[in-house]
Amino acid sequence: GAYAEAAGAYQRVLAEDPSAADDEEVLTNATAAYVMAGRGADALRLRARAAGRCSLYELAYNYACAQIAQEDYAGARAMLDEALALSTHALHADELADDDEIAAEQAAIRVQTALVAQRSGDEAAAQEGYLGVLRIKGHEAIDTTVAAVAANNLVALRGDRDLFDSAKRCKAALSGAVAAKLLPSQRLVFLANQVVLTWHMGKPALCRELLDQLDAAFPASDLPVLLRVALLSRPKAASKEAPSAEAEALAHRWASAHPQIAARPLLALAQLQARAPLPT
Repeated sequence: GAYAEAAGAYQRVLAEDPSAADDEEVLTNATAAYVMAGRGADALRLRARAAGRCSLYELAYNYACAQIAQEDYAGARAMLDEALALSTHALHADELADDDEIAAEQAAIRVQTALVAQRSGDEAAAQEGYLGVLRIKGHEAIDTTVAAVAANNLVALRGDRDLFDSAKRCKAALSGAVAAKLLPSQRLVFLANQVVLTWHMGKPALCRELLDQLDAAFPASDLPVLLRVALLSRPKAASKEAPSAEAEALAHRWASAHPQIAARPLLALAQLQARAPLPT
């Protein structure tokens, strides 16, 4: 895609002119391209190449996103704190920026900080972070994608709680204007959360319809079959019985057709089987 092409272009520039790595604006654009192209490790290699120098909050933010992609949550939290401090200093230096504008500009940093808390198991801090962003005065000034990510992550965090509010947020996050700005990977996760939410709301027919849409939109992803296996097994898993024969057949059939990405569905099936009691 375009991000992969951009990452490749920056890679060539940095190889042909090593001194370009001394320009933090070039590094900011290059690391953004790497992260968006799924090359977080390469973004962090650029950081090492620059000996960790960082005076731009946008660059610190990109490094943090790369660390999140590499599941280095402690490092990402430290870098996000640095991005927040750098942005506060830079934005206060701009006399045209008031507190609301600064809060809106920092929204992406705060959403990623909440994500780090969520993935580190601190659900209370994560929920507070997401809600804090969504309650920023002048909320319309926040980038629509950032707000949608905050809302979507909040929906996933809540699970089967606050379903009505989650349904409203999910619908807004997938509206035409917002959806058009989402990366494919973001849209995949947003749609998957909508599937799970619909199941929690007791709408199995709509849930199946959304799963069919997810399958059609992302045929190369294993997430739709993971959801189908989990949802087919859910009633029995609650009573710790074995997963349904339909779930097992689906997982094995999908794995045979997609051997390159069969690991996660088969692992999910094995975990469900392991939860079942031994026959007596």
